[in-house]
Amino acid sequence: MTEIRKSNQEKKRLLLQYNKLQLMIERENEEIIRIQSRAEKITPSFSSQPKGNVSVDKIQKAIEQQEQHLNKLSELMSEQIHICQQIYEAARNLDGTLYLIILYKYIDNMTFEQIAVKLNYSFRQVLRLHGKALAFIDV
Repeated sequence: MTEIRKSNQEKKRLLLQYNKLQLMIERENEEIIRIQSRAEKITPSFSSQPKGNVSVDKIQKAIEQQEQHLNKLSELMSEQIHICQQIYEAARNLDGTLYLIILYKYIDNMTFEQIAVKLNYSFRQVLRLHGKALAFIDV
């Protein structure tokens, strides 16, 4: 019994990586928007007195920061797609209800309560079926 629980706990940890990546992707998107907003507020100023071109440096720095975050975003999205494919592959041999429970829980990030309502099952039945689904999948 302990061996099964450990195995199921490890499977859940791997399956939950998809949602963790989703949160990281959302965070990177927010950072990109923040940098872009800040860069749009930077305006060059013109005067008859020669000065250093500080606004161009700020804009260039903002562009470089945005590029770094876009690269990080691309990496996260690639990793998320890979994990999503692994989840679908692992769940493909499950019957309809077990398949849906895995996808609702780990791809759609639904709670067990939401899954129970959606499938018209009791909360405890969804928990039982989730445990059964975890026992059948191989991630």
